[in-house]
Amino acid sequence: MPRNDAKRDTPREFRAVGGAASVKASEGAGADGKAKLPTFSMVAYTGAPMQPEGWFSPIIVDLAGVRVPSQHRPILRQHDRAKIVGHSTGVRVTDAAIEIDGVMSGVGPDRDEVVGLAGNGFQWQASIGANPIRTEWLEAGETATVNGRDVTGPMTISRETELGESSFVP
Repeated sequence: MPRNDAKRDTPREFRAVGGAASVKASEGAGADGKAKLPTFSMVAYTGAPMQPEGWFSPIIVDLAGVRVPSQHRPILRQHDRAKIVGHSTGVRVTDAAIEIDGVMSGVGPDRDEVVGLAGNGFQWQASIGANPIRTEWLEAGETATVNGRDVTGPMTISRETELGESSFVP
């Protein structure tokens, strides 16, 4: 049984790689005559345990407790707030993943490199930046079911998590 009193990691914002991301080049012009912006789709998180940089033990985000403050979330490169590559137009949290669609609305070299490399066949990965609101500590050898999977401690379970941003990562 997970306990709240024994914690290895102090819950803090984390960034961790999720799933695949794809960029689709748009063709033609919009109603205003301007070129359409490229779009993207990503599986930002797969519901599996992950080992974020700076965390002592793995963490798993309980997808049932994910809060999405707005459908319009920043999309960054490498979780760097100065490297905006776009924004989301739709965020879906399912039993198995966090899926995000959006447009490459950023301006500058980071957006151009993400779009250019994707056009050349580079397989970008996606990653979430999130804030754990309510966590539980799973002791070594203890098990719990999260996102339909049995997981074994030591591990932090983030039962409530607020999605901050998502990023393109290599």
